[in-house]
Amino acid sequence: MRLDVGVTAQFNRWGQLVLMVGMLVGRVGILLLLSSLYPNRTHNREGYPREELSL
Repeated sequence: MRLDVGVTAQFNRWGQLVLMVGMLVGRVGILLLLSSLYPNRTHNREGYPREELSL
C-alpha cells in the first residue's frame, strides 16, 4: 500500500521551496497555538526590596 502520490518529485525547485515553507509554517503555527493555550506555570519571584525611609 502506497501512502504517497509521488508528485513532489515533479515540482521544480521553487515549488518544493514553497511546499517546505508551508509545512514549516504549519508546524510552527500548531506549536504556537498549543503553547498559547497552556498558561505559563513558572512565576517570577524576583522583586525590589521594600523599606520605609525616615527623613
